Amino acid sequence: MCCHAKIWWENKVKKNTLTRICSFYLVLGFVFHVSGIASAIAGPNSSAGCALDLNYLSPAIDTYAHADKDQRIIVAVVAQNVRNLDTFQVEINFDPNRMTFLAAYEEYSFDIPNFLTTNNGSTIGFKATQVNNSTINIANALIGTNKDEAPDGSGMIAFVGFNPIDNFPNNRLTLSNVNFIDSDGTRDEIFNLSHASVNECLAFDLDKNFRRDVRDAIIGLQLLSAMPVSNSMAPKCAWDVNDNHQFGVSGVLQIFRQINKGP
Repeated sequence: MCCHAKIWWENKVKKNTLTRICSFYLVLGFVFHVSGIASAIAGPNSSAGCALDLNYLSPAIDTYAHADKDQRIIVAVVAQNVRNLDTFQVEINFDPNRMTFLAAYEEYSFDIPNFLTTNNGSTIGFKATQVNNSTINIANALIGTNKDEAPDGSGMIAFVGFNPIDNFPNNRLTLSNVNFIDSDGTRDEIFNLSHASVNECLAFDLDKNFRRDVRDAIIGLQLLSAMPVSNSMAPKCAWDVNDNHQFGVSGVLQIFRQINKGP
């Protein structure tokens, strides 16, 4: 164990209990299998979630977004429906042949505080480590064990910068090894995860707005009639769903069926 990691954790932990020792290994990103601890039983955050948001300025969580090659993107990590959140660990996975990791931040915008500190708590120190060429490990914790400072609800707990290497579709970012710990030291592994995709290509989403609507039907009719279509629309992966270089009447019919179903 390196000295700076030990000092970092000792600032957090003032009581020598087995649960806090387990939290120590958790925050440093180690895999541990310890029997007979409180985290073996479903804790207060067993039904919580974690999501990647590709538009942190929007109140909604956007798991899809468009980005050009070499266009910097900021991905927010969002804790969802948590109770008494004191410590967390998450890992973000990406394809290093398609995405470059730039940096990770505890806060990225002055008007958007980190959710972990919303109750006037202070953190030990935000830690982000690239554990291999395709995985980022992020951890943070509140100082002390004051339950009044541990937040409930949902909010952004980290921000990560990436740079797409190409313009090709379906450049995916995924979450794994997500753990939340409350002020009592109870750990919950989080399985309700929402991943993200840059330049996701959905079948018959011809205008690339991540839904099938009237505009898609109009573009489909243009394709059928050989009318010119804007180069920014109708990506091949959306209309050539059978990979036969054809877009037929059935495609337009599928769009209208989707419209009739409603949002």
